[in-house]
Amino acid sequence: MPASDPPASRIGAPGDRVNSQVLLGLLVSLGAFGVDAMLPALASMGRAFGVGETRAQLVVGVYLLGFSAGQLLFGPLSDAWGRRRVLLAGLAAFWALSGAVAAFRDFSYLLAARTLQGVFAASLRTVGTAWVRDRYRGESMARVMALVQSVFVVAPVLAPWVGAYLVRWGWQAVFLFLATTGALLWVWALAALEESLPLKARRPLAWRSLWEAVRLVGSRRELVAAVLALGSTYGMLYAYLVSAPQLYKTHLRLSNEAFALAFAGTALFQLVAMLVTRALVVRVGLRRLVWSTAAYLFVVTGLLPLHASGWSSPWGLWLHISLVFFGITLTFPNATSLALEPLGSVAGFASSALGFASTFLAGLLGNALGQWSGGDPVRFALGWVVLAALSLAATQWAVAGGREVPVR
Repeated sequence: MPASDPPASRIGAPGDRVNSQVLLGLLVSLGAFGVDAMLPALASMGRAFGVGETRAQLVVGVYLLGFSAGQLLFGPLSDAWGRRRVLLAGLAAFWALSGAVAAFRDFSYLLAARTLQGVFAASLRTVGTAWVRDRYRGESMARVMALVQSVFVVAPVLAPWVGAYLVRWGWQAVFLFLATTGALLWVWALAALEESLPLKARRPLAWRSLWEAVRLVGSRRELVAAVLALGSTYGMLYAYLVSAPQLYKTHLRLSNEAFALAFAGTALFQLVAMLVTRALVVRVGLRRLVWSTAAYLFVVTGLLPLHASGWSSPWGLWLHISLVFFGITLTFPNATSLALEPLGSVAGFASSALGFASTFLAGLLGNALGQWSGGDPVRFALGWVVLAALSLAATQWAVAGGREVPVR
């Protein structure tokens, strides 16, 4: 039975603050673990199913494509049926699919299940964010989102270590870990997570409004440019996620433990970028920061083929990749903010449409680059240069002729 409207005094109440915030942070992180913990297991999965390492990348690639599609689905569903019900259903499907994948012996069936797993992983982030927006206001909401995001950032640091440890017992152990963790979080959410959207605030399914938002994204120059800029930048991230095991382990001969260390170290560069982005946008302005970041990304990426061709050690290549990731992480929140700033009352639907379009494009570009490069450092670096150039050109198109956006 749907929960009633929580009393005003309960919104952001200290009694449920830490419990709910930590739970939501772990739920969002679980979706990221579905990618990052999988990376050390890709080689053993390829051997188990009799496919090459390059084709084994699709275990990650189809998950990311499913995640992009899920962003369009769960926002409207939770608006109509309530946050708690949709979140619990999505989480249950996620951990059930994790357990099912461990039992598959056909690679095609496994890829289909991974695609669905990515779709339901999107519910954890989409509905979790909506829950926070329902329960908290103003500065309280900003603090809660900061805590949730902090928990989420830990995922790419810890997940490869967890995956490298679990793969000693076979690739199935990684999926069983996801299933067990998901089931435990489901029990916690069932007991502790309250409904945040009262009946009177719910809206009927509004697929037409969402479709109108998709059409809006495709009809406005600045939004098309934002899709291209974000899609190519996310594409660099996705290409790295699917290629990293081959890049570091097969071509650079790193062990599973060294690979986990390299992956975690790059995530720390991302954390630094997240910490400095607010100070930078206040100092230089949003529009100028977006363009400067795209220019930085193109210049740093343009030099990467030198390292990739054997000019330096593997750890020199790692450092260069990490510097690229600093620019990638600066791009995401600022380019999104610039695209959504003029949209006013349709920003919610437009955000869903923009997120879907950019991440779906990224999934296509990232998978294409991963399959083409096969983890080869030079090919991978050249593909990144192309995507960085596309991001810079799209960013220039987006900011041309516009006025600086004030920072509030």
